[in-house]
Amino acid sequence: MLKIRTLFTSRLLLSMCVLLSADIAIAATESAIKPTSDNIREIKPVKTSRLSIGAGVAGSYIADYMGSDEGRYYVLPIPYIYYQSDKVTVDRNAYEGDLFEGNQWHLALDAGGAIPVDSDKNKARKGMDDLDWVAEIGSSLEYYFDGNSRSTNRFYADLSIRKAFATDFTGLDDVGWTSSIALKHKYQLQSLVFGGRTTLDTSASVAFYSDKYAQYFYSVAESEATNERFAFDAKGGYAGTRLSIGASWRKNRIWAGLFTRYSYLGNTSFENSSLVKTKTNVLTGLAVSYIFMEK
Repeated sequence: MLKIRTLFTSRLLLSMCVLLSADIAIAATESAIKPTSDNIREIKPVKTSRLSIGAGVAGSYIADYMGSDEGRYYVLPIPYIYYQSDKVTVDRNAYEGDLFEGNQWHLALDAGGAIPVDSDKNKARKGMDDLDWVAEIGSSLEYYFDGNSRSTNRFYADLSIRKAFATDFTGLDDVGWTSSIALKHKYQLQSLVFGGRTTLDTSASVAFYSDKYAQYFYSVAESEATNERFAFDAKGGYAGTRLSIGASWRKNRIWAGLFTRYSYLGNTSFENSSLVKTKTNVLTGLAVSYIFMEK
């Protein structure tokens, strides 16, 4: 199956509705029985579609960048959207189109990004150029050990490679590549929790940066060096390990999501940069939505 989806990083503010959303993919398939001329029944699928629309609010604390010991609290409105037809599924974190399908392999187009950073508001970067919005787009190859991309319960490996660009909306700069290898598991609890369905998402991943991507976030030019911030030419390579746990809960028209992610930057190719103030970052967030239309 080839699917196109948006997958954002923890640094992207607007991605909270994505990071906090452990989507419940429900296959809406029905069949009809139609008699043939010789009284033999022929089973044919009925074309169906499902649409859910809602809105809510999400809150989270996000580090200015990976390795920063400073960050910001964000509270923002979020949409809740789910649509499924025979060929297309759109939910809070994915657009999936059945262009082709394999037994266990799935190919995806992935997009991600990072929020901008005002260097004057970050002690480690004070006096340096601001970090612009970063947009990433690329591909993701998934291998399913159990289930498939639309299964409620699934376990799979994910290899992702994305091209990154930085922009202040007046221009576009090439800032290299990112990649990751991850194991991901999704499981819906059999029993109800407070009368609602609960789905758990866990993942473990290893990230890699190109030279240019590492330099964008962690290099310090000679002209930017101070007594506390030495010049540093960042190199690409191993970029850390991330462990994530998320849960979503749905009862009637109420949906809630909780997410936490732990990142460790020890032994990374840029860990000696003076811009790396901590080798651990923890992201936590909570979102609640009310679904006001279903059809």
